[in-house]
Amino acid sequence: MGAGAVGGYFGGKLALNGNDVSFIARGDHLEVLKKDVLKVKSTVHEDFQISVRATDDPEEIGTVDLVLFTVKAYDTEEAGEQIRPLIGNDTTILSLQNGIDNEKILAEMYGQEKVVGGVAYILSRLKKPGIIHHESLGRIDIGEMDGEISERLNNIKKIFEESIIRCSITTDIKKVLWRKLAFNCGLNAITALTESSLDVILNIKESREVFKSSIKEAVKVGIASGVEMDEDKIIDELMEIAEEAGPMKSSMLYDRKKGKELELDPINGKIIEMGNDLGIETPVNKTLYGCLKIINQTETTKK
Repeated sequence: MGAGAVGGYFGGKLALNGNDVSFIARGDHLEVLKKDVLKVKSTVHEDFQISVRATDDPEEIGTVDLVLFTVKAYDTEEAGEQIRPLIGNDTTILSLQNGIDNEKILAEMYGQEKVVGGVAYILSRLKKPGIIHHESLGRIDIGEMDGEISERLNNIKKIFEESIIRCSITTDIKKVLWRKLAFNCGLNAITALTESSLDVILNIKESREVFKSSIKEAVKVGIASGVEMDEDKIIDELMEIAEEAGPMKSSMLYDRKKGKELELDPINGKIIEMGNDLGIETPVNKTLYGCLKIINQTETTKK
């Protein structure tokens, strides 16, 4: 569901391995998928292309075993309603989205027994309709929200790994979701605001400090909310990941360049909201959020 840069890449890999995959897309991208093929051009793995079954109507598909839910976080409720025709007695919904609320929203719609948490580590973008550019990573962490190691997790992991997608099972998916949220508070916001890659940001003392401070605020909020994390250890680990990432950019930067709505509220906005509720100051995230909100309200209405 949402077969763009992320869903299209993982769905394409699954289809390439012979799995029965349907792609729910829209607009020009959908029309190309219907008439031509899905093309994935990768700088880290082999390119591939494949004919796929694509639609914008879930009723044409019917019930499925697994839904890869890869829409923008601000579309979770609307898209969650749209997938009702896909959901049967044994369907699992795997969220691979930014933010920490998506699994909760989907569980409220369909029951916690239907939902698995997930984090995708990938940098890919829809270069133009039907063509995905895969630039970095391409692995997934999955976990039950209660920490159980279930049979369905093992089944999902097996399907992904047979399709040459690295997949790990975690007993603390909430912590993993928070780690990614904290990282994205810096990566997404600052790359989008400055239109710079991560290595450039880290090479400048002042912008490096902004990046690190935004992460630190998010980690503090997560710990205060009840997530078990070692603050110093998590921050050191995330800074190490950032150093190794090289000239990484972000989906938020690509969304800005396309004049699309930015995922502000589920990322920096969430930290601000929870910080206010918990009595934790988040001045760096407030500054990033405020600057990007201007862009969100002006540049997205121009294009």
